[in-house]
Amino acid sequence: MSTNKPQWNTEKALSILQQYWKYPAFRGIQESVICDAILQQHQLVLMPTGGGKSICYQLPALYCNGLVLVVSPLISLMEDQVERLLHLGINAACLHSGCTETECHEALKLCMEGQMRVLYVSPERLQQHIFIMQLHYLKPILCVIDEAHCISQWGFDFRTSYLDVCVLRDIFPKVPVMALTATAGLEVLNDIQHILKLKAAQIKTQHFIRPLLKYHIRNVLPTPAYAKRWLDFAGSPGILYFRSRKKCELWNQQLLQLGLKSAFYHAGLSTSARKQIQNEWMQNSITVLCATTAFGMGVDKANVRLVMHIDLPESPESYYQESGRAGRDQEVAYAVLCIQTHSLEQYKHFFKKRYPESQQLHTLLKHLYAYAHIPYGSGLLKCIEMSWDVFCRQYNLNVVEVQYGIAHLTRFGYIALEEGWNKGSQVMLKLPFGTMDTAVLNPVFKTIIRALLRLYPEIQQHLVRIQETQIAAICKTNSDNIKQYLNQLQKLDYLVYLPRQDKLFLTFLKPRADGDIWDWPQALYENRKTQQYQRLCNMMLYLNEQHRCLQQYLLQLFSAPADTSCGNCMHCKRNAHIQLVKSIVIKQFELNKTQNFKYLREQLDVELEMYLPEYIQQLLASEYIKIVNAEGPLENLTFVLQRPWH
Repeated sequence: MSTNKPQWNTEKALSILQQYWKYPAFRGIQESVICDAILQQHQLVLMPTGGGKSICYQLPALYCNGLVLVVSPLISLMEDQVERLLHLGINAACLHSGCTETECHEALKLCMEGQMRVLYVSPERLQQHIFIMQLHYLKPILCVIDEAHCISQWGFDFRTSYLDVCVLRDIFPKVPVMALTATAGLEVLNDIQHILKLKAAQIKTQHFIRPLLKYHIRNVLPTPAYAKRWLDFAGSPGILYFRSRKKCELWNQQLLQLGLKSAFYHAGLSTSARKQIQNEWMQNSITVLCATTAFGMGVDKANVRLVMHIDLPESPESYYQESGRAGRDQEVAYAVLCIQTHSLEQYKHFFKKRYPESQQLHTLLKHLYAYAHIPYGSGLLKCIEMSWDVFCRQYNLNVVEVQYGIAHLTRFGYIALEEGWNKGSQVMLKLPFGTMDTAVLNPVFKTIIRALLRLYPEIQQHLVRIQETQIAAICKTNSDNIKQYLNQLQKLDYLVYLPRQDKLFLTFLKPRADGDIWDWPQALYENRKTQQYQRLCNMMLYLNEQHRCLQQYLLQLFSAPADTSCGNCMHCKRNAHIQLVKSIVIKQFELNKTQNFKYLREQLDVELEMYLPEYIQQLLASEYIKIVNAEGPLENLTFVLQRPWH
């Protein structure tokens, strides 16, 4: 790194911004952060989701004509950022467990030659001795820790591998560090500063309140038809979030039947399928996405009009991040959380499954060692290929509970999962280009092949990973039928079909301890369990808040800056919304003295209808109206006007 500090020039920075990103000006604290990065200052930056964090470290690479090294937790996020930078004409690469040795060598070679501008690395790379040695040959102008809350045990997404990022401070002691996060309370900030040795760093915070993002809570049983009403009202595109992959796929099928351009997205999809869905989403071919929390990070779509949570989010932090994916274009958007009061106990039960007792985790680890036939004192770095179903049957274990247990063992450094362990089926189409219409006579087979070609453009060139449920949704059938059809097509020699092998590739990071010796970090695990339960309780508090600004209250639950109300959430607009409901209802009674509740509700948009029962009760209490038919639910009641309006 040059000993001469570069000078800050606003015009030069703006020129780069306009040339590459086509933005006329910086937003929020971007300019301040970029300026101090170029002036080689350590920074801890808090910016809300959609605040433009990536430009804060990408632009300095161009300004200084140097390399920026970025540690990022998610492979999909890194790949998306690299693809975007390459599209802008900026040389970038990422190094993670899925990269070949040749790819790693080429990327590092470009870095050493000074031709690379942004290099993303996974935190696991920093655990490899060879890679650490290679880093000594690089000369970055800036080290960036993205999603820095992952470094803190107090954070909602703590990752053990992130603790190794502090090695960058030892390798590059004179290089400025920029730690970025969108969700960090006081304890998390203290952890970041301590672990990264950033006590003297400037803490920069951007205003977190987004006034045009309207937050709503609805105590309803959500249905696809209800979601469609919100999409019709708010506009599309929209994201619907679920906790269950199965529910995610089921809703997608029902939304397709309602005529929406829908797709589903979760971690069980193959890499190529996820990529295809992301591309169609960005190109507006898909307007509704049914997704688990696997979707979102690094997928920056500005014009999302609605984010609806069908299930309760895990924490205020995760809800803020996910809901914040709406309205990044600074236009009006909606964040709707659906919840039923009776389902809250189910979430508490779900929490107990997710955080089992320490002894259960110890038993699971012993089962894993036994399954791998590892004797006491052995097994360090041994990698096994494991059948998920066979393992669970052999030890009479619940699949979901095993998944959570393995996640904890991975988080605390006992085992590691190979990237892409949950791989889907593979298919390669053997039909030459342009011959399908003449070679395939069966119309069902033609429909399936067309779906394959649409979803997987490279399917005629090599084996690609597919998702039978996704093909089934397009062909309006079920995945079992698709599997049968694919087997038949293989027998006809139209394609190669390798059904999914549900395997888990697992590496042991510690040797097997003797007997009942268990070096489990009990206090750390219990602390995390307590913290996560408190986050769940905070979500309950958010649901029960009756008066305060929802956005402000949500942010304060995890100590984010929120000094003003948003002015647009359901609480901030309550009085205005009630007045609108009054005027519409009064107008209907003036037109016809007899009104049905269902008809009145149909005159209101989905944002206002929740206030109708309250106003009807007021009219009944003040004897302006009376009930004509006194039987049945509110939905079926009919009212008649008794006296004139004042």
